Amino acid sequence: MPGLIDAIRIAVRSGTAPGPELRLALARTEDLATLLAAGRELRELGDVDEGLTYRRITVLPSCPPGELEPLLRACLVGAGVRPGLIVAPPRAFAATLAAGGRPLGADLLLCLLDPAFFLPPEPEPEPDHGPGAGAGSGLGSGPGFGPGSAFDPIDPIAAIAPADPTAPSELWPHLAERLAVLRTLLGAALGAGEAVVVLHTVPLPRVLRDAVLGSRARAALTGLWHRLNASLLALADEYPRVRVVDLVGLLAEAPVPARADPVRAPADPLGPTAPAYYSPGALLLLAQEVRRIVQAEAGLSRRALAIDLASPLWTQAAGELRRTVERLRDQGVRLVLVGGEPAGPVRALPLPPLGAAEQLRRAAAVLGLPLEAFVHLDDSASERSAVAAELPGVAVVGAEGPADRLARALLRHGWFDQP
Repeated sequence: MPGLIDAIRIAVRSGTAPGPELRLALARTEDLATLLAAGRELRELGDVDEGLTYRRITVLPSCPPGELEPLLRACLVGAGVRPGLIVAPPRAFAATLAAGGRPLGADLLLCLLDPAFFLPPEPEPEPDHGPGAGAGSGLGSGPGFGPGSAFDPIDPIAAIAPADPTAPSELWPHLAERLAVLRTLLGAALGAGEAVVVLHTVPLPRVLRDAVLGSRARAALTGLWHRLNASLLALADEYPRVRVVDLVGLLAEAPVPARADPVRAPADPLGPTAPAYYSPGALLLLAQEVRRIVQAEAGLSRRALAIDLASPLWTQAAGELRRTVERLRDQGVRLVLVGGEPAGPVRALPLPPLGAAEQLRRAAAVLGLPLEAFVHLDDSASERSAVAAELPGVAVVGAEGPADRLARALLRHGWFDQP
């Protein structure tokens, strides 16, 4: 989308923040290349506050983060956030998390976890008794501690006894120990600062699953990994300032691989030039979910839904869309009728027969909400164009295509998310 990137570049170079129309265009796009390009351009965005809410966000990766930073930046600016983004080196994962991001003044800590954080380390190589033996030995030289290890030297339980990941009966005690490590670090983080901490579920590596030859053993291994992810998800209930993204669930429905394309292993797997573990597509899924969390925490979510009930699509969509609107209403979203007669769950605010843009202006005045708090769902291209032109802060959702997809189109962006 060259036009969008050019417009962002012009805004950034002129020292201004992208306006509402540009931000909404950025929020709607799911094109990976466009978001990467936008995120790189937005690195040069200065301390401009017009229309943007500033948030300090620190990414704590346990593996090379790849393109997460530009993707996250683009997603956040699309939501109206000017992010102060810091990406810590993987070796600093444990120390920075335990400090709660306080030295960096973070409002939110995003932990990028890979399977290696939980899996046993590779076995130690046989000692070399030849010439030069012992050179480079000591702490940091073996695969359990040094570059490429899942275990940080300051990890409180770094030297866990090795376990065979292809033997499920041996694996769970190790996974439980690693969960205990993460819980210890998480408790320290929550006690040391006020930042919200974001975790995510972790996909089971296919190469590990396929290395288990028995079907019953594979099922047992998969069950243990589901148990691990269920334990991660449960942390959000246990700690009020913890949020957990179900990355595994998102990957199950998305046409993107979890892993980046394999490349030749670098000399330092945790160094600055090391390849990412996660694919750009997987990182985009995570960035979009983090955007939803930040958007809700910053009070930037939408609070009103305007629906054109004159559209025949509404009457055809008896079912999922109606249930979705009812659920939104029951969770506090204000509903506004901009056409047709009130029916079903949409009874909140019928308006006189005017154009949709004027009706939305009046609704905003009656409800005491800014126009940026509204989402407008309409199948009329002319009405959508008029609203977008006159009210660029309103998020316009097209009610096109099969009726059974309307609910997904309305919900997938997370416009109405709450903390």
